[in-house]
Amino acid sequence: MGKVIAVFVALALLAGAGFGLKRMGLPPFSKSAKRAAAPAAAVPAAAAARGEAPVPQPDPGPPPRQGPTPEQLEERARSAERGMARLASVFEGMPAEDASRIVARLPDTLVEGLLRRIDERQAGRLLAAMPLERAARLTRCLAR
Repeated sequence: MGKVIAVFVALALLAGAGFGLKRMGLPPFSKSAKRAAAPAAAVPAAAAARGEAPVPQPDPGPPPRQGPTPEQLEERARSAERGMARLASVFEGMPAEDASRIVARLPDTLVEGLLRRIDERQAGRLLAAMPLERAARLTRCLAR
């Protein structure tokens, strides 16, 4: 049992030392040691110093595209519109009191989009079931 504990203590000390070296940025764990191995630009320079012909490097091509493509953005917009239309049809079929309890937890921008898509009578009932201040704020948004 004593040997097992001694082995665990030794492993814990080694792991702690490795973590400490990494945290201090000392080799072999530091990023600078990995970068200093052999930069790609140094290899052609060394070949030129020896009088050898430089080896042509392959063209890396254009940088990778960051973010979504225009087609992906259009698809996201269409998907969002379909989702809003579906939500609007759900809220149109609900009693105004039930819908107002749900809408009370949604952001104004989403509620404004829903109110623009549902039937005017249902929108009026929904606004009437809301707290007065929020109904007034949403009405101002709808008037723009």
